[in-house]
Amino acid sequence: MFFARAVFVLMVTAGPAVASQAPAVQPSEPKAQALYEFMMARRLEAAGDAPSALAALERAKKLDPQSGEISAEIAGYYARTNRPADAVAAAEQALKLDKDNVEAHNILGTVYAAWSEGGGPLPPGQTMLAARATAIEHLTAILNTPLMATNPNLQMTLGRLQLRDGKTALALPILEKVAQQAPWAAEPFLLLYEAQISQGNIADAEQSLIHAAEVNPRHFAQLAQFYERLARWPEAASAYGEAIAGSRQPSRDLQLRYAAALINTAGGGAQARDVLQELLKTSPSDARVLYMLSTAERSAGDEKAAEATARKIIAADPTNVAGLRALVAVLFDRFDYKQIVELVTPLAKEPSRNSSWRGGMLRSPRSRRPRR
Repeated sequence: MFFARAVFVLMVTAGPAVASQAPAVQPSEPKAQALYEFMMARRLEAAGDAPSALAALERAKKLDPQSGEISAEIAGYYARTNRPADAVAAAEQALKLDKDNVEAHNILGTVYAAWSEGGGPLPPGQTMLAARATAIEHLTAILNTPLMATNPNLQMTLGRLQLRDGKTALALPILEKVAQQAPWAAEPFLLLYEAQISQGNIADAEQSLIHAAEVNPRHFAQLAQFYERLARWPEAASAYGEAIAGSRQPSRDLQLRYAAALINTAGGGAQARDVLQELLKTSPSDARVLYMLSTAERSAGDEKAAEATARKIIAADPTNVAGLRALVAVLFDRFDYKQIVELVTPLAKEPSRNSSWRGGMLRSPRSRRPRR
């Protein structure tokens, strides 16, 4: 009823001023005048005159001090001008006047949500957990309102807060709805993925993460790691390839992960070798990359190159664990147990120095050579 009357007052009083820029005739009845000031405040803020807009709202509040709608509008003004503490005070005042005021609940929910997620310094005595609980309380209060139904961002905020609060069952239907409303946005699908993973719903989680990656290619790396955890190496390698293709300057770590996935893929050794050789152009003595290169060469069936690469690591550091493991793997593949014994015996005599890796060195390495 308030806004219907407000629009009528604006048309009767402020309307001519908009058309002719002549001063509008203000109504004399206090509540009608309050409505006039309310609508003028919106007009002034839209025109970029924020101080005058606040002054108009303050005049409206004095004219109609029992209006929760005016206090809520003042709260909204403070929120839009980055004055969260003042916004909270005004919104709380609005709820004292009208406990069901949707905008006041919206402002309180939004401000406390930002505080709970590090979006600004917390008020004295407040904690992030308490702020999150308060945000959830206010946003839940307007869950079934038109404002929430038409605002995917607000729904996503509530779903995210419920998820962070461990209330996955409450978060899931909210996030599913947001994902349906905004299929062009990646974030709802990422949150949905988290919720589905926490419930052990791997198949649906996979689809949510695939959709997020298709919307924003930078999420292909996360999809690849998802496949890594499931030991689905072909899918992991494919996703890492997409991540690299979609990046202007793929990180070194991303390329190493790609190479590792390729090594674990049947027939991927040669491609992994190419990736690693390219990385060695900028750091030719990187023992980690050399170890992976030796493994890739073994996987590709090039035992001679794999041995040479392993010996290159050992030449730089005779006690390097990666180099020794790489060389033992090559020797094991060709059943050269004598050389393995000769290689590890001197090191086995120093248990205090080598105890962290000795057991792993003497275990039979898994062969990645192609079957013959």
